[in-house]
Amino acid sequence: DADADGTGDACEPEAVCGRSNLDVEEFSTLRVDGRDLADFARAFGTCPGPAAGLLPANLDLAPGGPAACVGLADFHLFMSVFARTCGGE
Repeated sequence: DADADGTGDACEPEAVCGRSNLDVEEFSTLRVDGRDLADFARAFGTCPGPAAGLLPANLDLAPGGPAACVGLADFHLFMSVFARTCGGE
């Protein structure tokens, strides 16, 4: 929580926005939009394999165990930035 606002850095809106922008093709480059929602929906319920790193849709950055699966915590983070323009990262 670098800015001491009570929200951890991994959950800051701009960071979540950047991670939620799963499809950066054409008009979707800087927006969290329907293309990103479709990618997120396809990933929902998936879990990383034993040797895999974080899944792109693991927006809460949970490092392992059941929390590393793409679930409701990730969905809530995604919806918090849906239809938002991100800073380009």
